[in-house]
Amino acid sequence: MSNILDILLNPQFKAEVFIEYLSHFRRGGLRPESKDSFTKDLLILKNKTSFSISEIDHIIKKYNIIDIKQDDLDLIMLNIQKDALKKSEKCWHPLASTSACSKDKNGHVQFIHAHTIQNNRILNLICEDSHVYGYSLNISETKPIKISRNDASTFSCFCNTHDKIFDPIENSDYKNTSEQNFLFAYRAFIASSVPKLAQYYSLDIDRQGILDTEKNKEIFNGAIINSQYDIVTTEVFELDSFYPVSACSSFDLDFDFEGNPISHSEDRMECIYVTLFPTKKKTYFLLSYLTQDFKLYSQLGSQLKKRNNLKSDISVLVLAHVENIFYQPCYYKAVIQSQETSIDKLMQQTQFDFVIHNEEDKKSKSISLTPKDYLSNKYNVGLFR
Repeated sequence: MSNILDILLNPQFKAEVFIEYLSHFRRGGLRPESKDSFTKDLLILKNKTSFSISEIDHIIKKYNIIDIKQDDLDLIMLNIQKDALKKSEKCWHPLASTSACSKDKNGHVQFIHAHTIQNNRILNLICEDSHVYGYSLNISETKPIKISRNDASTFSCFCNTHDKIFDPIENSDYKNTSEQNFLFAYRAFIASSVPKLAQYYSLDIDRQGILDTEKNKEIFNGAIINSQYDIVTTEVFELDSFYPVSACSSFDLDFDFEGNPISHSEDRMECIYVTLFPTKKKTYFLLSYLTQDFKLYSQLGSQLKKRNNLKSDISVLVLAHVENIFYQPCYYKAVIQSQETSIDKLMQQTQFDFVIHNEEDKKSKSISLTPKDYLSNKYNVGLFR
């Protein structure tokens, strides 16, 4: 079977979206003039309970479908990802509206490329010739690459008016205030939520992720409107050296550092919000969570303190879960690059899970294959060397 049909017949992929891009770029034998007919035939086949090899062969021959090369598939996936992020542009501020947001000369809401990691207080400290090493959403790469710090970690998720909410961390030194810690956690929430929601553009997957994001967003929104910064609890850890690496994201955990399972509620996925950033003399790691999730995550901070293995523990926690991470180029080459194989193994091991559906095709149970001892750092990955 053609590798294109492997993708299009996968129930997790929205076939119509992929067909649109395949035909536009004329890849795999698809052409714009045959797009509608091919889509109709493909969806008839895909919606069947079962289908035969001869039915697949008929479609392949009818439309002259051929295998697609990996470079071409990367091109398709990259453009789908870019367009998904473009379509998801909005101002996330709770008071955002067409009347309250800043506008361009044509009266349209004007979104800015907001940095989820500060450009002028963090990225400028770790850049070389205005560049850093990290993952780019505009380039199809599985390894960190050299990119401009102006393009690093940017999403169109605020207008110019409402992006000023971050002034206390953009324009002031870090002083461990409740407002600053709240804003770092909120920014970590945004950094992970934007790409998470964008994936629904091309994937037909369980929509619980949307519900979880909306429920957590409601909590943050209420806090912003009422200046209730104590709805976030933050544990601050200091490393007494400058390390040219920064990260910002949120994620949920299945286990703590001692291998104890973390039982999440059915109502909302509880997450932690992490921020790693250097100053000229120190490096800070902020471990945050919603105060209402204190019973679920408070042990993490306690374990980090008593284990006396802070560099290793922070490293494995961040490298297992965070892709929104950036390095000074020479530091990446000297310290991180040789660890990429181990980092890949750790991430694959940590992020592999699946959902069991019942006969009505409704989600019935989530299964995680993450080993309970993965935070022991058996691959010996390290950010601070």
